[in-house]
Amino acid sequence: MAASSLPFECELDSDNCVENVSCFRVALNTDGDAYEWLTSYGVATRTTWIVDWEVAKPKRIAFHKKWKCQHSNRNKITGQTATNCPAFVDIKIKNITRDTRKRDPFLKRATPLRAIVKVRDDHNHALDCADALRLLHTTADTRAVFHSYFHDGLTPAQAIAMHQQKLEAEDDAAEKLASGAVNPSAGIVYYWFRLWRDHHYGSAVDPVSKLSEKASCYLDKGMQARNYMARKSRTH
Repeated sequence: MAASSLPFECELDSDNCVENVSCFRVALNTDGDAYEWLTSYGVATRTTWIVDWEVAKPKRIAFHKKWKCQHSNRNKITGQTATNCPAFVDIKIKNITRDTRKRDPFLKRATPLRAIVKVRDDHNHALDCADALRLLHTTADTRAVFHSYFHDGLTPAQAIAMHQQKLEAEDDAAEKLASGAVNPSAGIVYYWFRLWRDHHYGSAVDPVSKLSEKASCYLDKGMQARNYMARKSRTH
C-alpha cells in the first residue's frame, strides 16, 4: 500500500479497517502536514484529489477534510470526464489532551500518531494509461519549477521546451512526459506566465486608453493630450 511508504511516521490501524477502506494512523500535526501527505500520496499513486467537504472551524479536533478522486461526479458538468469513481481520502487530525490520550493509545507514543487517514483506493478507471496520466492536475512543485524558468528570463514556449528536454533525460521519461502532474499543457504554462508577470511587473496597460484617462489631468497643467487613434480617424 503506497500510503505506508509516504513521508511521516505511519501505521496501519487494522482494527478500524473495513471493506474497501484502509485506516492508517499518521504523525500529522497541522493542515500543512495533511496537504503534504496528500500530495505525496497522489504522486505515488498517480491520482488527483478534489475536495468533497471539510470542517471549516474545528473545535474538538484540529483538522478534518475529505477528498474524492477527480473522476468522481463531484463538481462535474455534462461532457466532462467522470466515472463516478468511489475512491476517497479522509484525513482527521485529533487534538492531544489528557482525555484523548487516555482513550487513544496512538496518542501516548513518543511520536503521537494524531491523524486518522482513511483511504478507499478501489478506483473504477485505469491509473496508468496515457489519458489518465494526462488528466492529472499539476503539482505545486511543477509550478515552482516553471516560475524559476520565468525568473531566468525564459518565455512560456522556451520554458516548455526546456522542461520537456529535462524530462526526456530522465529514466522514466515516457511516463513523465505523458503526466499532466509534471508536464503541464501549453495553456496552463501561459496562464502561469501571465499571473507571474502581473505579480512581478504589474498588469499590461494599453497606452492609448491610459493617455485618454489622464487627458483632463494634463489639460489642468497646461498640456494637451490627444488620442492618436482618434486624430488619425479624423484625417481619413
